[in-house]
Amino acid sequence: MLIKVVIEVSEAWDKLSLRCLWLSIALLMHKLPVNLYSSTIVSYAASLGLGERTGPWQTAYQYQPKLFGIIYCARLLFLEHYTRKEQAGKEKDFTQSIADCVKEWMTHLSSLPIGWLNEL
Repeated sequence: MLIKVVIEVSEAWDKLSLRCLWLSIALLMHKLPVNLYSSTIVSYAASLGLGERTGPWQTAYQYQPKLFGIIYCARLLFLEHYTRKEQAGKEKDFTQSIADCVKEWMTHLSSLPIGWLNEL
């Protein structure tokens, strides 16, 4: 009985984790609107720059580690996304898929939120 409950909870957790990954990827992959601050990721990154005690904005050395944290997490999410696609048999060449992802989404030329963050 207890083992069955643990298995059910584990399966439910796996489904929830996968849905959270899909949501995160969707937030990172959408095209930026004309008003940049209509993007959830851009708005969040901007709000991290608000100063707590130093005035309206934080200094660059206070804000930069937070921005790098977002970019690092986004890269890990993309890697997890492609790893799951490869495990499901949806990706033929994993290395090429990652290289294409970097070119398309993670460069400053990208019109996606991660490209915008890389420009800062």
